[in-house]
Amino acid sequence: MTTQAESQTTPILANLMDWMQSQTDLLLSFEDLSGITYDYKQLQLPERLQRHVRPFCDYAKHHIKGTHQCPLSKSLANQVAVKSEMQTHVGCCYLGLTDIFQALRFEDRVMGVFYFGSVIRKGQLDQAREQIRQFTPNQPKERAALFRRLSQVPMLGQAQINAASRQLSELIQTVELILQGLAIPSGMYETHASNRIAAEHVRIMHPLVHRALRMIREQHHKPLNLAMIAQSQRCHPGYLSRLFRQQVGMPMADYLRRTRIDHACRLLRLDRLDVTAVGMEVGYEDKSNFGRAFRKVMSMSPGAYQASCLKNSRVLK
Repeated sequence: MTTQAESQTTPILANLMDWMQSQTDLLLSFEDLSGITYDYKQLQLPERLQRHVRPFCDYAKHHIKGTHQCPLSKSLANQVAVKSEMQTHVGCCYLGLTDIFQALRFEDRVMGVFYFGSVIRKGQLDQAREQIRQFTPNQPKERAALFRRLSQVPMLGQAQINAASRQLSELIQTVELILQGLAIPSGMYETHASNRIAAEHVRIMHPLVHRALRMIREQHHKPLNLAMIAQSQRCHPGYLSRLFRQQVGMPMADYLRRTRIDHACRLLRLDRLDVTAVGMEVGYEDKSNFGRAFRKVMSMSPGAYQASCLKNSRVLK
């Protein structure tokens, strides 16, 4: 149950990003690799700040073959950002749009990656058009539509790119201060870009699987199952089930359970909610069902896991 105090919590990060977004034509987003924006209401972000999409990108994702390249590009960029030391990078997607990106680090942990851009660099318009041609060899209508939308994408020179890089670094420094003010226990978080879950996103997957994975990540706290996901993607449940298992390596129900329990573990380590509340937070309204699912993944009860984490934290202190 949400208290009055919780409902009035100011979304600090969203407000800060919205203000920065209002000062420029570049699009700003934060790719959460730790779950931190789910755990703290002050850091929660609306969908528009979790992934920025221009009309050009939105059209490409729905009409162009090979759109699995988009999440692949993002995953590879995440890996570059995670491995680098406090460095701003400039990269180009498979259709020629440029992004500036940098990891948000807090106490030597990577919390996520900020992206700032979705623009065309001056001098690279012809290259972008050529890349579009390569991905639309037998789609003249779609190619023409992309060219029209490409003309609406802002174009930036090198000086503007450099200025935007400095802006992004300053934003990240401000967010680091916010994390300090919230006294966030960074040791409780793992960076998903370095584990098995992130590796699944690097593989080239069918667009249906990518969309199913994203739906699970974003809506695992809601009632969700194979039939509901298949209906949202307008495909047969049996087909999606086989495709998902082939490409992810496990049944969708197992992946959904693992995603929920991964998030439950983070909440239990924070020790801010009791076991029943944690279960409801990750999609289990029945305490017994939550307990069975947790034991299946972690081989212990949620209560035992929380007690073990608290004991270990006292030892470390």
